[in-house]
Amino acid sequence: MGTYKSCPTLDQRRALARSLELRDQVIGKWFAMADLARLPAVGTMYCGLLLHCGIHSVAQLAIADAGRLHRHVLRFNVAVLRQKSQCPQLVDVMQWIHQAQQVGRT
Repeated sequence: MGTYKSCPTLDQRRALARSLELRDQVIGKWFAMADLARLPAVGTMYCGLLLHCGIHSVAQLAIADAGRLHRHVLRFNVAVLRQKSQCPQLVDVMQWIHQAQQVGRT
């Protein structure tokens, strides 16, 4: 969490990418996943899934429509992972959104 908090600006993240000899996009993905993983219900288990579904931040998740996001998650699971049984339920997506909204209020 130290690196996440120590590089709040885009310029600092670009400098980190250069120092690690990585593309800016890789660092951007890491920071997006770290932001989403802060939510207990999302954690490291679902942060990548949310990223693949177009959610790149806690702030973006906080304003997402639960039904629409759940349909997107379901389509992704079926199309890419070839499984529907392991897909998070609508109630899970609603919990993610609720936690994201709570983070925005603190």
